[in-house]
Amino acid sequence: MYRLNALFLASTVIVLLPTAAYVQDVRPSRTSAVLTISVEIEEADIEPSGFRLYHVPQEIVASIGLFNTASEPAAPIRVDTTALRQNLRITIEQQTDLDATVRWLPNPPRGGAAGQEPPIPPQVSLFGERGFGLRAAIVPKNGRLAPGTYKVRATLNDASTVVSTTAGLPLKIPAASAVTLTVVDPQTPAERASAHRQLGHAAARRGQLDDAEREFQLAIQVGGGKSGWYDLGNIYIQRRKYRDAIDCFERLLPDLSRGTSLVPTLLAEAYIGVGDEANAARLLRDKFGMSDQALAIELERLRQNVSRRNSR
Repeated sequence: MYRLNALFLASTVIVLLPTAAYVQDVRPSRTSAVLTISVEIEEADIEPSGFRLYHVPQEIVASIGLFNTASEPAAPIRVDTTALRQNLRITIEQQTDLDATVRWLPNPPRGGAAGQEPPIPPQVSLFGERGFGLRAAIVPKNGRLAPGTYKVRATLNDASTVVSTTAGLPLKIPAASAVTLTVVDPQTPAERASAHRQLGHAAARRGQLDDAEREFQLAIQVGGGKSGWYDLGNIYIQRRKYRDAIDCFERLLPDLSRGTSLVPTLLAEAYIGVGDEANAARLLRDKFGMSDQALAIELERLRQNVSRRNSR
């Protein structure tokens, strides 16, 4: 996984000779930076052939990532984020360019729905194996996309105004990055459930939580099984319906092994929302093996999430 803004640590070794002492720099020489671009379509299912939407979208939301894919010790890449938004061209194509308009979106809030949208810094430095992302809403000139197959492409124009690297070291600039997006009418119960989930995510992104809740409930009804319970539980937390959220997440808990799932954390937050901190603490210890100190810190973070949400 790529990480942003980690520090490169180097050491200096002093070697003593019989007649003199000198300092030998044993840091490995930096390698060329390699910039790559990635494109992902939010709210779409990922399949081997690309991304798939089971409804006709009003707009497409894309996550555009820039990564320094060279391994450490790679020369850091400096990115001017204002120039990036001005020079990053995003297109939707179906044989020809559909002349889409692009609207940049804020990054997701930190700390879930109770958090604040983090500001986009004017400049970021990408060290080896680290990246930076932007989000964009893409609207075709003629409105909604009809069912069919499309290319969503990101091209960095005039890269010299956007990125730079350590003096004297070359920077490999990427070609355009493109992904395939297929828009289809759902045919099976599983596809119809996916359509409702996708519509629910789109409604949640627009802040239409009533619509999102309804779509996720429909996904559960249509798809059966446990499909949609996570999304519905997340919406219930945002709407302060903590007891309903507990019901959703407890349905998922038996199938989870110890790991990185967000379900235990969200369930613990819902427990705190109804004043059941004992259950929250038990769950976090059981699923994450937290020490007393780590548990205290996490419980306080979840309390603050609930407090901010309840104060709205």
